[in-house]
Amino acid sequence: MVEIGETIAGRYQLRRRLGQGPLAEVFLAYDERLHSLFALKLLRQDLAADPAFLKRFRQMLAATPALEHAHLVGCHGLEQTRDHAFLIMDYVAGLDLGAYLQQHPGPAPYPEAMLIWRAASAAVQHLHTRGAWHGHLVPANVLLGQEGQVRVSDAGIALLAQQATDSAPAPKPTARQDDIRDLAALLYLLLTGSAPQATAAPPSAVQSLLDLSPQAEAALMRGLSPDPTQRPATAQQLYSQVLARELEEEYPPSPMIAALVRPDQASESSSPSDLRGAAKKILAFLAADVAREPPPPPAEPTPPPAAPAVPPPTQPARQYTVGWSQLAEEKERLQARLREAGAALVEGRWQAALDICEEILSRFPGHIAAQTLAAEAAAARALADRESPPPEQGSVP
Repeated sequence: MVEIGETIAGRYQLRRRLGQGPLAEVFLAYDERLHSLFALKLLRQDLAADPAFLKRFRQMLAATPALEHAHLVGCHGLEQTRDHAFLIMDYVAGLDLGAYLQQHPGPAPYPEAMLIWRAASAAVQHLHTRGAWHGHLVPANVLLGQEGQVRVSDAGIALLAQQATDSAPAPKPTARQDDIRDLAALLYLLLTGSAPQATAAPPSAVQSLLDLSPQAEAALMRGLSPDPTQRPATAQQLYSQVLARELEEEYPPSPMIAALVRPDQASESSSPSDLRGAAKKILAFLAADVAREPPPPPAEPTPPPAAPAVPPPTQPARQYTVGWSQLAEEKERLQARLREAGAALVEGRWQAALDICEEILSRFPGHIAAQTLAAEAAAARALADRESPPPEQGSVP
């Protein structure tokens, strides 16, 4: 048993408990030599005292450098003391997707869902192309960082958990295909707010998915198939079939994800209750700031009586035509344009997303969702411009 404040191995001071998994208890630790924060996974006492298990653990870690990736949590090795064995891993300040979905039940807004899913897909694809697999891709293992990064943790831990009770386990022949199903289940959960059943859900169960075409829904259903041979062969295939776009190796941190993790940055303006407090999530694109019905105008002063010989002119009654129905229509139009901007961003049409956001901001200056979308599109466009090759220069006469 360890205590908060205790120093492990003469350098790692335990700051707080982060969680517990099948193999270890996880703590936030401060490295007094490097003056940095890490996540320490303290192995169970029975595993820490098992030389055979620790040998297998070290063998797995020997392949870790080849698995380094922007969307995988980095691992810095396994250390032992007389009383403990622990894994040193990168600390991602933020929260895991499971915790976020508990705090915000229901479907996630489409653009954020796709940003999270594309990062998880890139991580799984990276593992598979290097002969590895994850084995336990669940929301608790998808970390959302305060700086906008999305990183997958605990790759391979499921196999190690099996090894804790089986001296010579053989990996399932469908291990990578199980990752594909977990990846499809993650998208299903993000878009519907509920986990898929053990068997593939009928297409009618996903009719409410935001902006998914019938072809994309069919691809998602194939990924959820109970028959591994019916699933797409790779994460790349699943991603491209759902979004009709190639999966990139990695993606830059996103301010849209940072906004999910740090709701203190969100607008505190009021919003209808049927939007489930989405105004506190900067990028819940359905949470447009809704104008309130204008108050009745102040009573106009009574004009002085006219001269008896001249009758007073007849003044037509002022008409106030902006009511709740007009505001609802305006809100729907704004939401539709935000969805279009989000879809353009996910599809890589940066300029189209910027144009839509500029149009919204010209009418609603300071609109937080539009501002954040515009910042995301501008950053992505700048990155694409830097990565594109320069145009060839013609000869100078």
